[in-house]
Amino acid sequence: MIKIIGNTWYKGDIKSELESIEGIYVYLIDNRYALVSAINTIDLDLIYTKFNSIINVFYPELFTLQDIKLMPEYKENIIRIESPIELSGEGTVVTIIGTGIDYLSNVFIDENGKSRIEFIWDQTIPSNGKKQEIEVPYGSVYTNEMINNDLDSFKNGGNPYEIVPSKDLDGHGTGLAAIVGGEDKKINFTGIANKCKFIVIKLREAEQFKIEYGIDIPIYNLPTVYIALKFIYDYKLIYNKPIVVLFPLGTNSGNHKGNGVLEEFIESIAISIGIVIVSGTGNEGANGGHASGIINEVGGKKVIQLDVDEKQKFLSVEIWVDLPNFMTLEVISPSGESTGLIPSLKNYSSIYKYVLEDTKIEIMYFIPEITSGDELIRVVFYDLIPGIWQFRLTGDLIMDGTFDAWLPQKGITLGNTRFSPFDPYNTITNPANSRYLITVAAYNERNNNIVNFSGVASLTDYIDRVDVAAAGVNVLTIAPNNKIAIVSGTAVSAAIVAGVCALLFEWGIVKGNNPYLFGQTLKSYLDRGTYERKGDIYPNPQWGYGILDIAAIFRNMM
Repeated sequence: MIKIIGNTWYKGDIKSELESIEGIYVYLIDNRYALVSAINTIDLDLIYTKFNSIINVFYPELFTLQDIKLMPEYKENIIRIESPIELSGEGTVVTIIGTGIDYLSNVFIDENGKSRIEFIWDQTIPSNGKKQEIEVPYGSVYTNEMINNDLDSFKNGGNPYEIVPSKDLDGHGTGLAAIVGGEDKKINFTGIANKCKFIVIKLREAEQFKIEYGIDIPIYNLPTVYIALKFIYDYKLIYNKPIVVLFPLGTNSGNHKGNGVLEEFIESIAISIGIVIVSGTGNEGANGGHASGIINEVGGKKVIQLDVDEKQKFLSVEIWVDLPNFMTLEVISPSGESTGLIPSLKNYSSIYKYVLEDTKIEIMYFIPEITSGDELIRVVFYDLIPGIWQFRLTGDLIMDGTFDAWLPQKGITLGNTRFSPFDPYNTITNPANSRYLITVAAYNERNNNIVNFSGVASLTDYIDRVDVAAAGVNVLTIAPNNKIAIVSGTAVSAAIVAGVCALLFEWGIVKGNNPYLFGQTLKSYLDRGTYERKGDIYPNPQWGYGILDIAAIFRNMM
């Protein structure tokens, strides 16, 4: 079995050097990063330490879907999303990343009976051997012609999945794509950009981490997400079409300042004309996954309390200390046993086994963390027992003394595992903290309030973190097999804004009104075209610049 190790920061000829060892495979992502994989029998320490070309192997960053609550039955107060302007997204391409798409659905077939899907890259299906213009390290790429051949077979009573066996078993991708740009006149359903084309990437799940955490939700490692964005960027370079990327995923890994590995890659993409990435703030606002504090003096102490549910057997916690502060950690178990003060040495790792509990922990210091310069303390629990755990931080070098801690996002954290008390600010999942993508909060149109699950920006650093808020509760969409569904979540809000971005690209690039549109320009148009509630001060950490107002966006251009 081939196991993906992760993103590797390299120099020189890493491919020749590593592939000199049988069973190691290297895929060059760009001139900085490579994807390294190996058969299970390979000694991973060999890969980490032996080769001169490896600068760093990044610790896994685990992404989950910005989950949508999908209800197949009607209920009161359904929101039907429609565009109030005479644009349709024609000439634009929208990419949906996640669980795939039901390409047989009527909402993705045009009036001539042809699919509006340009490509499906299914990372979960072994290679079909078809050579494509865009190289992929694994999985199968299916073209519009192949999809149409399967559609023809389906219309004639044949098996529709013989040529393109890709399916959306979850419904997440299909539901979001329908909101962005689906259309079925027979049932009077229309998405925002109903004439756009689609690229769909079905991500390969990180099965080894699902087993480790004992979970059954879709979970993805950084390399699969990174190369998905690279595929889209390569498509843009080849076909030069305006492209909107809907990124309905997030992770709590990172310092939430917008300067991680993926965020840096997004920044390099976003400077190109005609491409924009849209993401929701994530659904972590009320999940108790963030804590923060300040140590005012050297030797001062602060305690972070973690309540652990009995379902949680494995857990990784990240504590980030803002540059130039340094802090030292000790971890105290529910019975009161302490690790003692673990010294904060550069890239130091320590393992501690509790006497009264069966729990083992590994404490890792990264000083400085390679992409941010901050201090990162990672604590990994094995055979974790339930109860109240404490992280006691001591100030070693103090300037402003600020620190933050994050648990993995809900679904990886189980039951009622949470910080107590928790901080609802700084709960936007990464990479949506980047200033180079469009970040969308969710609000409830019924009562004009932000929803409690919507991620919130930092109280001290919120300018240009959240752009706008869009409807995110009880929105009408189409699920697989042409079933009507009602969905909620920040991914729903992001899908609405992604459709609006396609309309902006049609107006600007396709119709020639502004052929030099890029991501930051679209952010500016969106931020200006908002509705502000009376009594609020804008921008703010919850709403950004206000509530999405499609008509106002185009009205303010004139």
